Amino acid sequence: MSLHSCPIQVLSLFFFDDPAVDTMNPTESVFKQALQTDWDALAPIIQAHYGLSPFTDRSLKFKGSMESVSHSMYAYFLIPFTTLVGALVPYHGKNVPVEVLNQTHRGKAGLYWQRTFFFERRRPFIFRSVMH
Repeated sequence: MSLHSCPIQVLSLFFFDDPAVDTMNPTESVFKQALQTDWDALAPIIQAHYGLSPFTDRSLKFKGSMESVSHSMYAYFLIPFTTLVGALVPYHGKNVPVEVLNQTHRGKAGLYWQRTFFFERRRPFIFRSVMH
């Protein structure tokens, strides 16, 4: 399994102003609602990855590898600051083993992701994010 380009493409759908968001069902996956009929065309692993519903106690763990992990030359100068808050992955690598834990919690609207990268000869790097 490779977890590199498709999740970023799916996430990019949520950076637009859409009045339909106010009428979404809070107990169904936000991604499924946004993609509507296109949801069924996604691979089962992608549906599982983005299929958690808010306000439920669920978690999924995926293991795989990233074909390539990198950042731009400009980001290199920000790494010392962003590493303090876990905002950017500070290392480069190819075929980097990664574990992704997706969670939702009863009574909370957020979707929680924890990605743990296992770079050679380095301590695991944990990158956390929340989508509300």
